[in-house]
Amino acid sequence: MPRTLQIESINTTDTSTFNHINATGSTILSNLIVSSQVSFNNTTNSGSSNILGNANISGNANIIGSSNISGNVNISGDANISGNANIIGNFSVGRTGVDAGVKMQVVGVLKATQFSGDGSLLTGIVGVGGVSSSFTVNNIILNNLTGINPTGNILYTNPSSTISLVRRVDIMNSNDNIVNTQMFYVPSISNAVSTMSASNKILDVDLPGKSSLRLLVPNGMALSRTNDTIQAIIDASGFNGSLNIKMIGETGTAGNINMRDLVGITGISSTALPLVRNITNSKINIYNMLFHNTSSSVETVKIFDVLNSGGNLAAISSGNQISELTLSGADTLIFGEEYNMILNRLQNTNDSLYFSTTTSGAVNLMVFGETGANV
Repeated sequence: MPRTLQIESINTTDTSTFNHINATGSTILSNLIVSSQVSFNNTTNSGSSNILGNANISGNANIIGSSNISGNVNISGDANISGNANIIGNFSVGRTGVDAGVKMQVVGVLKATQFSGDGSLLTGIVGVGGVSSSFTVNNIILNNLTGINPTGNILYTNPSSTISLVRRVDIMNSNDNIVNTQMFYVPSISNAVSTMSASNKILDVDLPGKSSLRLLVPNGMALSRTNDTIQAIIDASGFNGSLNIKMIGETGTAGNINMRDLVGITGISSTALPLVRNITNSKINIYNMLFHNTSSSVETVKIFDVLNSGGNLAAISSGNQISELTLSGADTLIFGEEYNMILNRLQNTNDSLYFSTTTSGAVNLMVFGETGANV
């Protein structure tokens, strides 16, 4: 019949093997092998311990050497580990036991100098800005150019292997007179800076003296190619240097950012055409659409959300028209949702967005979003 053996103290520097050990005082371990349950009030491990069962420590645990534990560990006091602790079972701090499927559970504040992993399952995280490995975020000044002149200025040039998102454009007329300003989204040609023209104009506005204008693009106007540029010019009668422009947005490496100009700047036809089309059976998320009327006449833009028919392109109809926009002469319209909200989503092959306008080529269109199998 098993008996309980009470020992006031054990002092051994050799390796000791126990089936079960329960210590209520302070215990110093040099080398310990326990094949079942171990329970301590306070313990200091200065050597190497192998515990094949569970370790329950109701006081403090100081591990200077190494411990290998194949069962569960429950520590209700302080744990100071300067050696290695290898735990195959579950680890609980501040409570007894852990929930099913949870390897480590902490009741209280968890602090570390560094965390590793993608963090995809974390919840309740609030971003505060700063710099990550893939993206520089929050109010980065893409340019702070002053004194726009009639010969034109390049406001921003997209670097190589980079995507830049223009979130906000501030324009200030410091003169007393009206000054006309025009802005252009100019795609590069063979990675070289190209020239602005009416076909890539995105803004044409008369600013009264001492007035300002703010253009907001919540989800970002994307420059995705090397040497894509934003350019600006004032009219020849404008006062040279009187117009100031600042652009604010974000920039990051192209390999880590999905945002793209899904439709580079193009003139909309009077015949409805599928300008955004899912042709790879992946997914397309659409965040913003930018329309600019280059003519002086009113233009009506129609948008149709057309699901495929048997995997093929389908026809427009009154039943799949989703918007009808009226643009005055020289008008610019940003059509989109707030930050990170999807305006539209194309999920299957040949799901498409069709566009038409009153006069072919009069309205420039850009569509920004992301595409891929996992967006």
